[in-house]
Amino acid sequence: MAADSLSSLKQGASIGHEQSVGWCENERPLFCIDAQGNWHYQQSPLPKKFARLFSSILYCIDGVYQLITPVERVAVEVEEFPLQVVDYERQDGGFWIRTALETEFTLDEQAVTCLDECVLCALPRGLKAKLNRACYYRFINEFVLTDDEQDA
Repeated sequence: MAADSLSSLKQGASIGHEQSVGWCENERPLFCIDAQGNWHYQQSPLPKKFARLFSSILYCIDGVYQLITPVERVAVEVEEFPLQVVDYERQDGGFWIRTALETEFTLDEQAVTCLDECVLCALPRGLKAKLNRACYYRFINEFVLTDDEQDA
């Protein structure tokens, strides 16, 4: 019985189902992710373990951030990007990254975009992560600057 419930829960949360789930009715988003990647619930800081849990059901669909469960969708206000990368390693034509919420992803090289002001990683479910300051400078030194620029 429990296995059947778990199976139906996983099926309900699968890609494609998110379009058929109704919105939770609130005037303002209950959740907010600030520019540093900190999560808040009704303007109160959310503990990291809960933020990590909620991040597993976070989607960005048509530019709208939302938590999607099998029974409802909840809007999430994101000031900049929902996740911050705190560590990365180069791996066989791609990257392994770890976020501030201790979630890990393996990405193709094409999923990493270097902009003037930041380095972004395209993640599953339409999400993006930004390299934190230390990772940004490390990335620029390793992959963007030429030997002449590094010596200057």
